[in-house]
Amino acid sequence: MSDIEDMNKLTLILADIHHKVDWADKIIKHIGADRVIALGDAYDDFNDTPEMVGHTCEWFIDFVNRPNHVFLFGNHEQNYAFNYPYLRCSGYAQWKYFIIHDLVPKDVWDKVKWYYWIDNKWLLTHAGLHKTNIPRSISKFRADRPRYIKEISNYLDHHTQEGIRLAATGQGSWALNAGHARYGSQKVGGITWCDHREEFKPVKGLWQIYGHTPQQGEPSWWIEKSNKLELVPSSKFQFNTDKISSSADDSYNLCMDVHGNLHYAVWDGKSLSIGSYRDL
Repeated sequence: MSDIEDMNKLTLILADIHHKVDWADKIIKHIGADRVIALGDAYDDFNDTPEMVGHTCEWFIDFVNRPNHVFLFGNHEQNYAFNYPYLRCSGYAQWKYFIIHDLVPKDVWDKVKWYYWIDNKWLLTHAGLHKTNIPRSISKFRADRPRYIKEISNYLDHHTQEGIRLAATGQGSWALNAGHARYGSQKVGGITWCDHREEFKPVKGLWQIYGHTPQQGEPSWWIEKSNKLELVPSSKFQFNTDKISSSADDSYNLCMDVHGNLHYAVWDGKSLSIGSYRDL
């Protein structure tokens, strides 16, 4: 498929679901996008029941196996895909692990990704990539977009796999573990753990969409332009490539997770619009 064809796709991005799978299905049907990306955390919520976990497993399997559907690992998936104590987080329970382990086949877990690029513009992860976790040997390529994306991809491929290996031997990693803001062992959280408000700092020249950190009321942006960093509510900023700066140093970073709701973003190749389940 050519880049032009790819950029003409309508993309739906769903934030943390936490068992609200029926809400997710209603959004997916309402938007009718060409591809759907879920940013992780289908599992774990307050007052989980075996029926809820089983229903989410059925949805998860169906979602992952659908064409043009991509599911990203959240900290609440690595909980259950890799049963290592160093990858566990709040909400984990052994009884849930047994249900999920019995219902979700290995070939489904093998299709879940750690990150995803949209149109060579947006980097999607569960919690965001902090600037501390990108070495200068990679950041120097930000003016060369194809090289920049390739270097970041290779770097994430290596360190997510290294993170799994370290977790298996009882060690933490920058990529898959929590930072001090989430009472973890790392300086800042990795791509499944970084806290949007307490830790996140943008990577220059990188546009990111992620979830993980529940916002109050609406999603919010970290925008870095001309070395000035600002936290902006989504209602105060409309993203359109015809209107924003195209500087190689500027950075736009959207956290989609909202407490008590299920928000989504729709990307049409030029603009990003935001909606929520409760507004349907």
